[in-house]
Amino acid sequence: MFVAVLRIMMSNSGSERASNSRRDIEVNFSIGLVQVRFQDGSSIMTRMGEGVALASCIFATAFYALGQGTRALELFANYGLIAYMGLAAVIGIWVYRNLAGSLMARIALGYALGFVSWLVGLAIYTYAYYIIETGLSYLSVTDVFYLLSYPPWMISAISMLRMFGKELGGRIWATVLAIGLALLVLVAVYVIPPSISDLQDPLEVFVTVVYPSLDVLFFMMVLALFFVFRTGVFEKAFAFMALGTVLLTLGDLTYTVLNVGYVYYDGHPMDLLLFFGCVSAAYGFWCQHADLSTLK
Repeated sequence: MFVAVLRIMMSNSGSERASNSRRDIEVNFSIGLVQVRFQDGSSIMTRMGEGVALASCIFATAFYALGQGTRALELFANYGLIAYMGLAAVIGIWVYRNLAGSLMARIALGYALGFVSWLVGLAIYTYAYYIIETGLSYLSVTDVFYLLSYPPWMISAISMLRMFGKELGGRIWATVLAIGLALLVLVAVYVIPPSISDLQDPLEVFVTVVYPSLDVLFFMMVLALFFVFRTGVFEKAFAFMALGTVLLTLGDLTYTVLNVGYVYYDGHPMDLLLFFGCVSAAYGFWCQHADLSTLK
């Protein structure tokens, strides 16, 4: 079912052959020169990542399905998301450190830094509400870190569009623009007015308008990227990175909509968008490492 390629360097001298062989085998294993590839071309590293990603999604879904209304789910919605998001950020930065120098690695770093910023905001929120139990005002430092997630995500998306956007024709760009404008109109009519109706501070109003507007803008960028993905330009690593970030932004937009109707709570099934976004991005980072490390 699969072909194993083992690169084992052997010494030519008789007395040193055994020790050198042992040393070379250890080095080859440690730097990943032992490669296992399946018939479909995927490596064993990629298959491992698929298994972990699937198990992570099933675990989160089961927890939300079985734990509704419990304190355990409320805690998991915060601490669990910190763990998922932290893992995605760590893998992304680790990939950049190991593959630094390539443009693709820098794109991955942009996505990872967005997760780091969001993670810091989430950690502050969790500390305020679940450890010291003082709560936070609106606006707070958490909003600063949430908003700082968007620039690195957008820079990475723009970098990918600059590289491969020429694959898209005018009709596709018009479709993306039409979908984005329609979504923006819906947000402007049904989401923003009730969100700002009780706000008096101009800064609060401004930030409340900026949140869903950034979500829609970033969604338009990633939507264009997915049209590029259909042409076969990208491998799946970058599709899953982009999907992970757009799931987070859609989760944030959904949170805004639910909050308008005062129906959101910690542990709401909507949170799964955030969990799945973290898993998707982490899997994309892992696939990039698995794919590019074989070329080094």
